[in-house]
Amino acid sequence: MASSPGASILTDSNSVSVNLNLTTTNNMWTLTVGKEGGFKQKRITWLSVVAVTASLIFSWMFLLLLISKEQCKQLLWKMMPKTAIKKLQRGGTVVEKHDMVTIFFSDIVGYTGIADCLTPMEIMSMLNKLYTKFD
Repeated sequence: MASSPGASILTDSNSVSVNLNLTTTNNMWTLTVGKEGGFKQKRITWLSVVAVTASLIFSWMFLLLLISKEQCKQLLWKMMPKTAIKKLQRGGTVVEKHDMVTIFFSDIVGYTGIADCLTPMEIMSMLNKLYTKFD
């Protein structure tokens, strides 16, 4: 029988034995392999948990950023003419000439107090009526 110098540290709990039938003088060999600490998988360390959690948080934040960017883009497409947006995206400047233009600046005294008491639809209706009278 042959064995290695470290064979004494192997037990049934930290090794695996395989019987091999070979054509030799006694026709039976037992091959035993093992590891001193056993073959058990190490537990997940706290560092692994932190790394996975951080990557999930980063991914979630990146997803929210992409969604926010898309919402801003959709809002821009609703507010501005498509030709102006396309010019700006190409790095151009939007300059348009109009024959007659009126720019009107206004300040409604007490607007904040009024807006606190009304729904958004009521505010829009009030402003629409007000500025229609100016037209």
